[in-house]
Amino acid sequence: MSATHCSDTAAIASVFGLVALLTGMVVFARAGDFHNGGVAAGWIVKVIVDLCVVPIGVGVHLAPYVAACQKVLSEAGLTFRLHPNGTAIEGDWAPVFAAIEGCHRALHAMGCPRIFTTVTINSRTDKQQSLDDKLDSVRSLL
Repeated sequence: MSATHCSDTAAIASVFGLVALLTGMVVFARAGDFHNGGVAAGWIVKVIVDLCVVPIGVGVHLAPYVAACQKVLSEAGLTFRLHPNGTAIEGDWAPVFAAIEGCHRALHAMGCPRIFTTVTINSRTDKQQSLDDKLDSVRSLL
């Protein structure tokens, strides 16, 4: 395999990954699928996300903005838990990321001129795992 072929394949994979991220589409591929002329069939991926949305330019009282995001998550039907520094969310990839977009839309609609968001994503394909499962596995060791 030539160096050009490897870099072309990496470029295709990068562009495909960017398109997938921007559209909320998730398709996982096995190693070699790009070399074989196609991408493996996609499937729904469960994620656990830690979300921290920070409105900027609205002062130091952020509770109304946090509440607005919590309403968006609730209306999306997602399982989530507020914690002191953000919100843990579980669900399928597309609805979770659609809700994150909804949080941004809601805060901008409230007059927030700028938002800084961090998202930590935990995805697994080997088994289903909920927020409670992750906590229970640690609690069982205490």
